[in-house]
Amino acid sequence: VFRVSTAASHVSIPAGAPQDSETSIAVFDGGIPEGVTLDWVTEYDTTGVGPKDKECTEHGLMVTSAVLFGHLDPRLPIELPYANVDHYRVLGDDAGSQESKLYDVLDRIVEVIESESNSYEFVNISLGPRMEIDDDDVTLWTAQLDEVLGRKNILTTVAVGNDGQLDDALGLNRVQPPSDGVNVLAVGASAYAGPNWSVADYSCVGPGRCPGLVKPDVVGFGGSPPEPFLALSKEDELGATAGTSFAAPSELRLDVGVKAALGSELSPLAIRA
Repeated sequence: VFRVSTAASHVSIPAGAPQDSETSIAVFDGGIPEGVTLDWVTEYDTTGVGPKDKECTEHGLMVTSAVLFGHLDPRLPIELPYANVDHYRVLGDDAGSQESKLYDVLDRIVEVIESESNSYEFVNISLGPRMEIDDDDVTLWTAQLDEVLGRKNILTTVAVGNDGQLDDALGLNRVQPPSDGVNVLAVGASAYAGPNWSVADYSCVGPGRCPGLVKPDVVGFGGSPPEPFLALSKEDELGATAGTSFAAPSELRLDVGVKAALGSELSPLAIRA
């Protein structure tokens, strides 16, 4: 993810119930900074997660902001979000090797999704192993999440990664796990939000892995240095950033908006289509 830079923009957060109070979105990320309270967000610590990490909570807040509000324009009033968000903190200042922490995070995500007390229709994952996919080697992240998300019939947006500028000939710029799953909506990033948009150079590219060769499935505005993605970096302040981490939750917001507008007649698969 690109480093957050402070934008000199303060915003007024609206008050009121979400447009669809029956729906909840699960976000798996780095948590919410201490002292930040948003009426529509409930934060949970997952099993074994360590103390909060400042960089992780900054990322977690901006991802959550993207789910709630999308890309924010300081010139326009902020609309009420479509639904409430349950933010599960799966990243922290954990001890142990990078490899062990990687699978601990996966276990935390799967444990929440598999829980009988949860019945989420929408999930966002803006994290994962920083490695290009390999046609002949399916990672545990992809295999395990693809199975449980398909079985649970959950519409899940996954960021494809920000290594699109790496060596194309060696395939180092290919989409990253778990966005290569067939039961996830892999989201890349565009550099500009207007009609003259183009794919951001940092956004990882396809092909995906059979049978999901067309990856990313979609692209959404993720920002660029000339036109950054704006999201809450504090409770009432915008931060400027860029990355597929923000394109994915912003696109999930549109999916939830379809359900809020049309009701429960559409299945998650139909909404994805």
